[in-house]
Amino acid sequence: MKRWAIGSIAFFAAIFFGTVFTVGLVKVSDLITYSDGFDPQYVQAIETPAPDTPSTSIDLPAIFNPTIDYAKTLPVKLLFPGEFHFDEVPYRSGERWLGLFRERDETILKWTTIDIKRGKDPILQDTEVSVRNSSSAIFLLKGAKELQLGNVDTMFDAEDHADFTIDDCSDLRSSFRIRGSFWRLCNENSYGNGFPKKSSSLNLSGPAFDPVSLTSLPDDCDDCSWKLVWVGDLDNDSRPDFLIDVSSHYNSYEPTLFLSSKDYAVYASFHGVGC
Repeated sequence: MKRWAIGSIAFFAAIFFGTVFTVGLVKVSDLITYSDGFDPQYVQAIETPAPDTPSTSIDLPAIFNPTIDYAKTLPVKLLFPGEFHFDEVPYRSGERWLGLFRERDETILKWTTIDIKRGKDPILQDTEVSVRNSSSAIFLLKGAKELQLGNVDTMFDAEDHADFTIDDCSDLRSSFRIRGSFWRLCNENSYGNGFPKKSSSLNLSGPAFDPVSLTSLPDDCDDCSWKLVWVGDLDNDSRPDFLIDVSSHYNSYEPTLFLSSKDYAVYASFHGVGC
């Protein structure tokens, strides 16, 4: 009796497990067959929220400090061909300066010699600066020992873009491309058309670079405007350098060179006033 019972149990157990194995094998076969005919179009896309537009507001202090007389305190001096007041040009004829020159379709940094003609009336712009053997200098530098002579990539020259204005940051323009990367200069909280107002900030952003404020106006200005003079790779580090007039008064000008290899610190500056 015991042998019969044990045999019966073993017989039915074998049938049960055999059925389960067979059904499982059929399911796996169906799954393999289905996967061979897999169509990715039937897979529902995983929706992710669109990234918010990054804020252009910058909490850090501006790099340019209007209370500092950079023209006197910095070791590198900045100068331009043109007419100035006597005390704005404390230099002499015959001095050697580095000059950035327009030559045909190129921009070249090379040594040059300046000439200065002095006038007698301190009220008038009676001091003339010129460069020997050339009339195409964009700007001049003295004491810029780390810069290399030769061709300089130029992205912007104000002489070719007389009507250019620095756009408001909400306009998503004023971009400059250098070796495949885009850098953006914009005026946060402006009147538009390049005119800043109280709390305006001139912001610079680029790839893998924390945005910075080059200059700002905590207080209002007297009908001033920030003007872009030149953009190019002066220090040959594949990032743009900016020469910008950051004056806060309509009757003055303060072209200032922000150098990328110095983390956009003020590299050289010039201050002058009108008549």
